[in-house]
Amino acid sequence: MSYLLGTLLVFASANPVVYHFPVADEPSIGPSDALVTLVVVSEFQCPFCKRADGTLKKLLKSPMAADLRVVFFHNPLAFHKQAMPAALAAEAARLQGQFWPMHDRLFEEQGDLGEELFLRLAAELNLDLGRFQRDMESPALKKRIEAQQQQAVSRGARGTPGFFINGRKMSGAQPYERFEEAVKEALGRALVDLHYGGQRAGLYDRLTADGARKEVEAKPARRRPPPEPEGPVEIRHREGAMALGAKAPQVTIVSFSDFQCPFCVRAAAVMEQVLEAYPDQVQLVFRHLPLSFHAHADLAARAAEAAGVQGYFWPMHDLLFEHSRQLNPDLIETLAGRVSGLDLAQWRMDVKSPAIRAKVDGDKAEAARVGARGTPNFFLNGHKVAGALPFEHFKAKIDELLAP
Repeated sequence: MSYLLGTLLVFASANPVVYHFPVADEPSIGPSDALVTLVVVSEFQCPFCKRADGTLKKLLKSPMAADLRVVFFHNPLAFHKQAMPAALAAEAARLQGQFWPMHDRLFEEQGDLGEELFLRLAAELNLDLGRFQRDMESPALKKRIEAQQQQAVSRGARGTPGFFINGRKMSGAQPYERFEEAVKEALGRALVDLHYGGQRAGLYDRLTADGARKEVEAKPARRRPPPEPEGPVEIRHREGAMALGAKAPQVTIVSFSDFQCPFCVRAAAVMEQVLEAYPDQVQLVFRHLPLSFHAHADLAARAAEAAGVQGYFWPMHDLLFEHSRQLNPDLIETLAGRVSGLDLAQWRMDVKSPAIRAKVDGDKAEAARVGARGTPNFFLNGHKVAGALPFEHFKAKIDELLAP
């Protein structure tokens, strides 16, 4: 998969919202265990959908096709009078195993949509015409289409075409290059999952299981962030920042992390390998960067710091990452109760204290200052390394810094 070079630098980015679409029963092209599932929300009377369909066909002929599955969801817009009948025609053809041929012909003859065309296409596809006509009038088929439409609209795809690439939303008939970029990014994320022991089977469900079922409100447009500094940067020390490893390190790794970020979970395991390999040369300093779209990340960061007041930061750190996917306020307190020796009453007071909040907020501000906008981000003697990269990548950089 040489086309994937450059896609493995994966971390939680500025466009992070993942949506969940159940796709098991919907028409699809491509392998069921594809690394990337592209849900297209479309309708047959929309000219932009027709244009986008051509782009998707090009993707399905590209080197990425072996790792790509396209799944079709209907969203017939009310002001396109033939959109719902055309959707019914496609669904009636689906019941006879001919969804995609009908799909293609409807787009090809978009200007002539109507009952006469639907019947002609059904005949050309050798469908049972009596059954086809009965199915087109079936309330169950219309209900199926409306259910798909409701799912799409609830996730913010009100117009057409809309796309969800491994759950990440993209709108409009974008140029091929934009699709290629988005699919490669999704492939990179999927490969990280496989690298850390995930299986191809069930990958899409695993990546989107916790995805949003309703539209997440868009943030107001922000100014473009300042350019990242060139070369090594100086990370301002925070009093009380937790550290592991060498007491007099030759290489200091400052980590900006989030307890709800799945890539941070993987990166934490890599940091354990690093500290085992370089016990006398490397020190790891943990800094917080709870991302706003992770509902409980800020509380988790404060929970770890509150445990740290009593000398139990790292046991709490390990428990939070161990249960990263299930975190909520009740579970976080339960985890604190599992830390042997922790005074839970004192912890409850500390987790709400302004001093603890100031530590977390200070880390977030420092991350922004040095250009750490996603998680995980690492600075090795000030040199930035972004993403859940394998041990070998960190080893090469550390060896370079240790070289005389």
